[in-house]
Amino acid sequence: MKKRAIFSIVAALSLTAIGFAQNLRVHGGCPAGEAPGERAEASAPIVWRGSARMTSATEGVITLTAMMQKGWHLYGMQMPADGPQSTVVKFEPQTGVSYVGKLSVNKAPTKKMEEMFGTEVEYWEDTVTFTRKFKLSSKKVELKPFNVSVSFMGCNDETCLPPSTKELRISVKK
Repeated sequence: MKKRAIFSIVAALSLTAIGFAQNLRVHGGCPAGEAPGERAEASAPIVWRGSARMTSATEGVITLTAMMQKGWHLYGMQMPADGPQSTVVKFEPQTGVSYVGKLSVNKAPTKKMEEMFGTEVEYWEDTVTFTRKFKLSSKKVELKPFNVSVSFMGCNDETCLPPSTKELRISVKK
């Protein structure tokens, strides 16, 4: 069996056990006003948040922020085939809305040789912010919340998250 396949199986089993333990903790007694799962997400090694705002009557910007716990990193958008899963952001089309330009990132990723994968990888630590501009075809467009999916993978020095996808529904602040 290849090194990567073994690593993926071990990582998935480890995270399943961690997730089960967190689920027991969260569902064992949620404080008033806290929904089941909120605490588990807040304690996750990588948490995603999104926002959108209008910058003019017909233009706006969507912002996605990945916040990583100390020691964790999020892999970049350009990974080699034999490396970890790249971070991929997809914006669902919306009638009357066009996306302008490419997705922007607030800082360049760190590059280093990753022993675990046997290849050079790129990643971000701490917090990284992605932005995407959009434009309405007219002032009369009824803007709905944006549906954005982020596929990603992250690791620390001991383990990795299995590749996963976070679905975000982002309402526009006016």
